[in-house]
Amino acid sequence: MKFLKNLVLLTLPSVAVTFVLLEIFFRLFIPVAELPYLYFDPEYQVLRFDTQEVNTGVYTVSKWGHQPARWRINNAGWNSNIDYRLSHETAAEAVLQALKTAVG
Repeated sequence: MKFLKNLVLLTLPSVAVTFVLLEIFFRLFIPVAELPYLYFDPEYQVLRFDTQEVNTGVYTVSKWGHQPARWRINNAGWNSNIDYRLSHETAAEAVLQALKTAVG
């Protein structure tokens, strides 16, 4: 009976507090690598990054999280800070539009 009392009153709370402290330590001081989601693009037969889910994050190297690097997935599914234009205008149309805005 005394064994069960010691187990419940000493061991289980000690283990629980240890797990909570370790969880706080690892969440605050050791960053976890975040990776973007991939999908297979059947039209071009290539792997791309998913633009709908997570599009920014931090990638870390080694078990201690050294050399953190930020990544961003653009609107076309590539790892780049630059988004592609959605309009499909030709170069001549772009020049004419630029001239119109510069003149007028």
